[in-house]
Amino acid sequence: MSSSALISIPGDPPWSGDPRRKCAGKPVALFFPGPYEDGNEARQLCRACPFRADCRTWGIDHQEAG
Repeated sequence: MSSSALISIPGDPPWSGDPRRKCAGKPVALFFPGPYEDGNEARQLCRACPFRADCRTWGIDHQEAG
């Protein structure tokens, strides 16, 4: 996977095209930090996202890591 790839949500959940989601336009690598990265930027984005609870539930239901 390219580190410049942008976040897309497979399965088309209802909020996937909503511009209010905080991960819109962000690189995938941000949400999968390397061994010496802390992932704080991704956590801050998720904390501020209006779809946080829905996204977390969707990820668990679809066995998505991240």
